[in-house]
Amino acid sequence: MNYFFHVLILLVLSLPLGVIAQNNSNSNDTLQYVVPTEIKADLNILVPPKCFEPTSDFNGYLCISNGSAIMIQMIDNISYLQATRDMNDSFFKQNGFQFISVFDLKSDYGVKGKVYKLTYNHKNQDYVRYMVFAGDLQKTIWLNITYPKIVEELMELEILSCLQSLTLNPADHEK
Repeated sequence: MNYFFHVLILLVLSLPLGVIAQNNSNSNDTLQYVVPTEIKADLNILVPPKCFEPTSDFNGYLCISNGSAIMIQMIDNISYLQATRDMNDSFFKQNGFQFISVFDLKSDYGVKGKVYKLTYNHKNQDYVRYMVFAGDLQKTIWLNITYPKIVEELMELEILSCLQSLTLNPADHEK
C-alpha cells in the first residue's frame, strides 16, 4: 500500500493549489494568497461498493478480495475547478498515467465534479485509476479509486454507481 501513499503525496505536491485574492481593505492594493489545506475527509461522504471496508492504512476503503482501494481526501479553500486546471497530458505523462477519458459528474446529492479515468502499470500489473475532484467553491473532495485492470468488468459499474452517492454533508446518507 506504500505505493498509494507515494502517488497521493506526489499528486498533492504537483498540483498548484494557491489562490490569489486582492485585498481592498486599504489603498495599498496588495495581493494575498489563500493556501488550500488538506483535511481528513469523513468517510461517509460516499457509499462504497459492497466489497469495500474502511482501512486504517489510509483515509479510505479497501476491497481486499480484488486489490482495490478508494482514497478520500478533502481540500479546503479551493474549488474543484481550480484543483483540476493543470490536469493535462503533460501532468498525466509526468506521473506515469495514460489518459483514457474525463467526464463531468453531478451526484444524486447535487455535488458537481470532474472524473478522470487513467491507467498505469506497476510491477507488470495494469491498473485503472479514477481521479475524482468534486465539491463547491470552498471545498474539494479528492478521490483516488484504483483497481487492477483485470477486474474492470466487475468494478467499473460499481465505482461509477458509488460516485453518485457523493455528498458534502455525510448526514444525507442517514436520511
